[in-house]
Amino acid sequence: MTFVESFWRLWDVANIDDLTRLKRLVEKRQTEADKAAGALEEAMKSLHAEFGCDNISEAKTMLKTLEKKEAALKKKFDKALDEFLDKWGDELE
Repeated sequence: MTFVESFWRLWDVANIDDLTRLKRLVEKRQTEADKAAGALEEAMKSLHAEFGCDNISEAKTMLKTLEKKEAALKKKFDKALDEFLDKWGDELE
């Protein structure tokens, strides 16, 4: 076997090793992508079941609405608490 033939044979082995490593890496990344896709699907099912939202946009809109309601209720509660304490605070001490 000549030097050139030996070189190309080693080159082929090196390329096969590189391709094998690349194949394993691609398979690993595909597995990770499949797991992520499954997790996303489950999260979307949960979002729909718990809140009736079919997508992230709907969920964000609902969240903003609920945050506004929460802020209004907190303001109302704080006002009622202040009124209660003004009226009954001396009795509680």
